[in-house]
Amino acid sequence: MAPPQLALQLIENGQYLSTAPLDNGQWNSVWRVTGRSGSRYIVKRFRSPWAHNNEVTALGIAKMQRIPVPDIHAISALSIVYPDNGAVACGEINEGLARNCGFWLSRIHQVKDLPKHLHHNPRTTMAGQTLLRARHAGLDLSPNCLVHGDLTPTNALCDTTGRFMYIIDWEEAGLGHPLADLMLTLIEFSCHKPALARNFVEWITLGYFHSHHTSQSFGSWQDRDLRQGLFKAAFATLRGWAEENDKRDLLIRYDDGCAAAEAAIVGQSSVPHV
Repeated sequence: MAPPQLALQLIENGQYLSTAPLDNGQWNSVWRVTGRSGSRYIVKRFRSPWAHNNEVTALGIAKMQRIPVPDIHAISALSIVYPDNGAVACGEINEGLARNCGFWLSRIHQVKDLPKHLHHNPRTTMAGQTLLRARHAGLDLSPNCLVHGDLTPTNALCDTTGRFMYIIDWEEAGLGHPLADLMLTLIEFSCHKPALARNFVEWITLGYFHSHHTSQSFGSWQDRDLRQGLFKAAFATLRGWAEENDKRDLLIRYDDGCAAAEAAIVGQSSVPHV
């Protein structure tokens, strides 16, 4: 499958040397394109207009809030063209990267005033589905801020030295609850490498609960019953999506990492707070 011609026309007036497909993640198609000048670009084609518009809107909001996100080179129907500045998924998740993810997630959650475009039917996003499940189980949580919805280890990019650069893949962003979004992030990191689940949970929460901005969430997070309820809701959402879409690699990852993730998150003996 080749990149969309309309998107290619936005790269150096359609003058390019080569295209190469990249790991397309779970839904969208992604290519690296080398322009005639030698400059490189990332072309991302979305599965739907909704996902495309969502990412464009969320990136604009994040950029205004000085949250680290990639620049946009051009936008076309169903596609976004990004400059390729060499950012890559980090091979090893160290304390610095994990704390950065927690810190910037908390900054995302400080954004309260969202356009109506991001007030989705909650069933359309992971964070929304997680919140619905949690409320159905009796947790008193209401959507009140911007959430990313898909902060996985592969969506936090680094430079070639391993230094954190920015967060990508904003199509799941929308109005949600901060702790539901935090729980999704903790499960994704914990299941990525179960042997380090306790480290990831400690580092991410240390980055997240870094200031007075998260003091209210900090108080709620200390409730073990709330963490247990949110874990069940978020895990059911993630595994349900993987099963519904026949993502066998994810099903194996979630099943293999479930016990370690639950022990690290729900059993967190002390929640770090700066």
